[in-house]
Amino acid sequence: MVTLGRLSEEILLLLSGGRIGAGTKFSIEEVRISICQVANQLLKIEMLTADIPMGNVIPSGAAIGTYEKNLVVQYKTKSKTTLPCFPLKLPRNMGVFQIFDPANPYNEFIPVELGQASMIQGNPILSNLSGFTGYECAGMDVLFTKDITTPNTPVYVTMRLVVLDFSLYGDWDILPLAPDMEFQIKNEVVKLYSSEPIADKTIDSGTKEQKGIPLKVQEQP
Repeated sequence: MVTLGRLSEEILLLLSGGRIGAGTKFSIEEVRISICQVANQLLKIEMLTADIPMGNVIPSGAAIGTYEKNLVVQYKTKSKTTLPCFPLKLPRNMGVFQIFDPANPYNEFIPVELGQASMIQGNPILSNLSGFTGYECAGMDVLFTKDITTPNTPVYVTMRLVVLDFSLYGDWDILPLAPDMEFQIKNEVVKLYSSEPIADKTIDSGTKEQKGIPLKVQEQP
């Protein structure tokens, strides 16, 4: 589980060469702000605007994040995938805002309440959902009403989940990040603050290709 506080400290350690001291030129507050900016950009965060039933409340700062490349696997006679993180708990399971085929964003899957899929399947009029595929959420599992996998070809879906703008998370709140996103965010934030070129060759004025070249312009690591 990734938190903003842990991520900030790990990135600051990387920027400080493994030791955070009084002479560290970066502040943890700066790093924290950069993490939020990078995460918002990575997830294509957009503020949530939706009509909901009277009496229900959407938290201030609720936003929609886009999570790509969620692998679909065969499950019994149907198929399933896994939520990349826990979305906000909202009325009518609106936390899982949208699931669709990335090759055709207009081909959305239809949400059904947990337990209703079996009822729909038993109704000859409703069972085909007008040609669409439905899904229901059970914990972290997303169960589809049909088998949408393809033999020998990986099938992915894109999810849009309701989370908070990252600037609203506290230091020890669990961030809504997929496992691979932690590494991406670390890399992007370190790039923002790194001014030195990445090493590719050790300076050694005694090597043949470095002889006769001023030290300042020799190839550096």
